[in-house]
Amino acid sequence: MNTTASKRFVIDRSANHCHLSEGDAHIIFGEELNHVSLRPLAIEGEYVTNLKVCRYTVLYPWREYSQIEMAMSDYYKLFGAYTRRRASGDLEGAERIDVGGVVIPVIVAEAHVHIAKPSDYELLRTLNFPFHLATKSNITIDGLSHIHLDTDQYAAIQGT
Repeated sequence: MNTTASKRFVIDRSANHCHLSEGDAHIIFGEELNHVSLRPLAIEGEYVTNLKVCRYTVLYPWREYSQIEMAMSDYYKLFGAYTRRRASGDLEGAERIDVGGVVIPVIVAEAHVHIAKPSDYELLRTLNFPFHLATKSNITIDGLSHIHLDTDQYAAIQGT
């Protein structure tokens, strides 16, 4: 990666987490929600909680829908098959698991980049990144654009 790009993009692991609707969060956690703690993520207004669904960290704020995002290798271990990578919220036909009476879709999220500055769109093209990156415009707390990969993709670019 060239120096200019490495100063403008952060590569993060973004798998093995859960988004919940407010209603599902109340069903699964009940009174435990009164003791939730929040730690900021790189995307402004998004937080990691101290809650887990199975072994997946729950993110906040609540969404209109619930979904678990996992790495492809974990998906294969759970369901015995591979699946296509999906955009967040693309839940039609997704496998589902029951968590405390709430049936939650499970996806493997596509690699994506949270673009902090419009000028980063052009710079992104120069990276020759080994995965297709879906783009989302977001305000980040550090002013940098963040490339989110699942754990398997992250390991692949690290050479492990």
